[in-house]
Amino acid sequence: MFFQLKRMADAMVDRRMPYFLPLSLIRRYRLKRKIKNYDNLNHAYIALTFDIENVLGSYSVIFEKHSETSAGNFLSQLVNQYPKKGIKTTLFIQGNLVKENKKMLKELRDDGHSLVLHGYNHELWGRSKWFISVQPLSNDKKEDLLQASLKCFKESGLGRPTLFRAPNLIIDAFTLSLLKKHGFLIDSSSPSFEGVLPIPVFQEPDFIRIPVSADPIFEFNMKGLIIYCFHRLFDLKNIYNLNEEKLTSLIKNILSLQNSFGWPNHLVFLGHSWEFTDWNIKNKHLGYCSSRNLDLLTEKLSKIEKILDIEYVTMHELYNILKSSCGNSFENI
Repeated sequence: MFFQLKRMADAMVDRRMPYFLPLSLIRRYRLKRKIKNYDNLNHAYIALTFDIENVLGSYSVIFEKHSETSAGNFLSQLVNQYPKKGIKTTLFIQGNLVKENKKMLKELRDDGHSLVLHGYNHELWGRSKWFISVQPLSNDKKEDLLQASLKCFKESGLGRPTLFRAPNLIIDAFTLSLLKKHGFLIDSSSPSFEGVLPIPVFQEPDFIRIPVSADPIFEFNMKGLIIYCFHRLFDLKNIYNLNEEKLTSLIKNILSLQNSFGWPNHLVFLGHSWEFTDWNIKNKHLGYCSSRNLDLLTEKLSKIEKILDIEYVTMHELYNILKSSCGNSFENI
């Protein structure tokens, strides 16, 4: 009962809800004034990041027998295709999937890809959320699972990850303090879907939060008779569904806002290992998933390269670029 009350409380403070619409419109107006100039957009760094995880993440229980296979299938695709393309990626790996995939992970690491951490088994590392029926981890459990994950990397000969992304992009202050305590340098867990700006934030001289890129300008959507706000992420699902004009608009809004704050232009793409598998299961969440999506992603990126000079980087390389820049950090607008 208490858990359900906490979920209801979260819904009451979610600023995407219709009762926050006046404040959302004011924020949208202010942001539009900042991104009205697209003239100086000619170069961008792109960090291709993939979450290596259970099928549908926290909803994996209905696909339990497929979770390991989909992760392995995707890693195999990367091993076979991306070295030829010369593109380095950043792989956020569940701790419990490391050992069984260590051979392919070592190959990818040796080809220049970054191997980093995505929780242990797609748990909730932040507070309760109204849209996820998963109990948050206790603080003691977080410590245990973080230690277990680091042990999996060490015993697999993969080195120690210093970059973390919480499952579902949900994190809290205790988890962030835990990451700093264990020597992590980068967190990529900011809730971009809630409208977190696509700009980095230095919380300490050597600890930076780099969010998944999302359009700072929200759109309206309806569920039944309820109007709500949502922000499109620069992720595989939107790359799959958006036409060229809308995808270009999303990218330009992100980069123009970064310009206004003085940061180097950069895009952090989000994909999930299970999105690159052909599913013989009737499920509305998996309709766009396909073993051909890596080719689709490459095709879409080639179109972006026609309007921007693109430089592909890992998240660690992006960290160094941002750290050496003269930008200023802002928690939010």
